[in-house]
Amino acid sequence: MTKRRQSRQEPRGVEQIRGFQRGAVGENFSCCLNECVELYCSRSHTFPCYVRAIQNKIGVSSKRRAGLMKNSTITGVILAGGKSSRMGVDKALLRLDGRPFIAHVATTLQAIFDRVILMTNDASAYRFLGMESFEDIYRDRGPLGGIHSALLHADGANIFVSACDTPFISRELVTFLAAYPTTAPAAIAHMHEQIHPLCGIYTHQCLQTAIDQLEAGQYRVLEFVDKLGATIIPVTPDLSFYKDNLLSNFNTPEDYPPDANNS
Repeated sequence: MTKRRQSRQEPRGVEQIRGFQRGAVGENFSCCLNECVELYCSRSHTFPCYVRAIQNKIGVSSKRRAGLMKNSTITGVILAGGKSSRMGVDKALLRLDGRPFIAHVATTLQAIFDRVILMTNDASAYRFLGMESFEDIYRDRGPLGGIHSALLHADGANIFVSACDTPFISRELVTFLAAYPTTAPAAIAHMHEQIHPLCGIYTHQCLQTAIDQLEAGQYRVLEFVDKLGATIIPVTPDLSFYKDNLLSNFNTPEDYPPDANNS
């Protein structure tokens, strides 16, 4: 008895993709194409020639297919150049695993965002990073001055702000915060019963509030976050990427582990 060859079931939407090649495009074509692509990605199949051809025709890049497309709607921002008075040296240049703290932060943000900029009043100290850098417009006003200047230099984009001395910040945490659903003008991390205003999203809507506070001589970032009505995002142990040190920073020599400076 001859066994009948079992035909391979193709993902929903393929017929419409073939229809596109014939010039017949339905209104649900894009949806079906995306479903087809996602199914092939999830099952690690090679893309059929007709799927690849249509993707190329409508501009779906290979990077997007592979999940490698960086975020171009948010500008990554690293705030550097604080006085580090308690540490006695520039915290950004302390080393962990042979690299400066700020280099760890830069690597993380550059893996996620198309554009990452550095806010500092001493660009020469960080030239080794090869990054765009800008000075504060309101000098000596602390992190709020840096956030204000970053919003101006982001060319209308929203910004993700990170401190320069949190070398354990992870891609998963940044992605989680950047994608958190909210209608508030800012979304800020909360971890270990503490709000972290230098780890979160600030939309361009925050700019005027920043200007108002700076002009009024009110420089506290937590007050800024409160005035914005920011969404406070819990970073808790139930998250798959959670680590206790994600937002650990170092303010005094006692905080800095003696075995960290292994250059």
